[in-house]
Amino acid sequence: MQPETACKAGNNGVAEADPISRPGKGPEEEAPFQGLEAGELRDLPGGEGASPEGGAAPPAPEPGQVNAGEPPPAEGPGSAEEAQEAPVEGPGTAAATRLHPPRRRWAWIAGAVFVIALLALAAVAGRRFLPPAPAPGGGAETAAALAPGAPASAPPPAPAPEGAIPPEWWALESRLREIDALRVRLEAKRVALRRLQAEYAYGVLELEEEALPLLREEGGTPMERRQRERALALLVENLQRRAAGRDGLGRAISALERAAEELLFLKRRALLEKTLQGLFAATDPALRFPEIDRALAAREELLMRPPAEEPHRLPPLEAIRRELLEKAKTADVSPERRRDLAIAAEICAGDLGRAAELSSLTLRAARCLAESPAADLFLTGVRRIRPEAAARLAAWRGDWLCLNGLQSLPPEIARALASWPGRRLSLNGLGQLSEESARELGEWPGAELELMGLKGPAGVDPLLGWERRGRTLRLPAAVRAVGGGGGSPAARGAAAGPQAGG
Repeated sequence: MQPETACKAGNNGVAEADPISRPGKGPEEEAPFQGLEAGELRDLPGGEGASPEGGAAPPAPEPGQVNAGEPPPAEGPGSAEEAQEAPVEGPGTAAATRLHPPRRRWAWIAGAVFVIALLALAAVAGRRFLPPAPAPGGGAETAAALAPGAPASAPPPAPAPEGAIPPEWWALESRLREIDALRVRLEAKRVALRRLQAEYAYGVLELEEEALPLLREEGGTPMERRQRERALALLVENLQRRAAGRDGLGRAISALERAAEELLFLKRRALLEKTLQGLFAATDPALRFPEIDRALAAREELLMRPPAEEPHRLPPLEAIRRELLEKAKTADVSPERRRDLAIAAEICAGDLGRAAELSSLTLRAARCLAESPAADLFLTGVRRIRPEAAARLAAWRGDWLCLNGLQSLPPEIARALASWPGRRLSLNGLGQLSEESARELGEWPGAELELMGLKGPAGVDPLLGWERRGRTLRLPAAVRAVGGGGGSPAARGAAAGPQAGG
């Protein structure tokens, strides 16, 4: 019959369309629905006649009965073939469609592995940002802190990051900066005291220079002898005080130098301990704080302490007088020297009219000339000058200094004159110049140097280099020709010019 043929064709279609065959199964397991009638197949769930809702299928029409409203089944040769080709849905077909192909299965496995690896990596990376696990026994403290009415406690301090500098080292760094600042102040005071000590020392030499002629004088009326003795006693007392001040300043300078060295030692030791902190069991920097603080306080007190005179350290007057008597044996007490002392007294009184008549520059005259407001000094008669007097004269702030009476220039005198800040220096009385003195003069910051009295080119080379720096050097034409010539055009044009300053 036609329904049976369609049912058989449907069963055959299911058996042929099922691509999955399990080996080792019998024919009953492979075709569990063979041998069933069409009506029984429709009654099975998922069969031909099963409703999509899962309910019972409507009863099959009797053979020869035509359902109302449905067209009669077509009969013909193609009907049986179409019925055989039409797939019939059944349990085997549904099971085959539920299975995934192998490629999709591997994609799911790879995705699961990737997600697991990503979660593991995130856990490892986030472990360092998580708070550390509570120590054993910390639960009780946490419970007590969270109990109602418990006082609020401060949060625990955050752990210091790796490589962080401990607070003790910051405190030590602050003290080291205080050491540096104090050492700068100590050095400034040392320089000021050194300058003051030089003034005291110069005063001692000046007083000795005035006292020596008095010790060599003899004779005279009783009144003159008493006046001379009174003046000498006053000079010796002043000399005693100035010598005591000079020596006291020397001790204060030594104390400042020692204090600066001790502070430098403390600083270097602390820096060394800081460097060795990570290598050895270094000393705790806090243990050094009291020592550093005591040193700073003591040196601060030393800095504020004025250099006072110490009466018990005053040199005895008799010792000073004996020393002066020894020096007076070789002192110059010529009439020319006495005249120079008298001119020096006039200069210190403000009268520079006879300054050019000085044959030797005394210490007192040099001091008063350095303090004078004159723009030019023509000391053409000075033939002798002490290094101390030359150094004091170099402090004069004038423009033109003329020392044409000097016939020789030792290196120490040249060094002192090279520190003079003026513009024009005339040394036309020099017949020769040593190379060492020429090198000292080559450091002079002035603009014009006159040496028109030189007889030969010896020692001129350093001054030619000084001239090439844009300065003016006046030399005799013969000396310049033998010495290599050259120089600036202004200097060559003025080489044979007249001597300046007389």
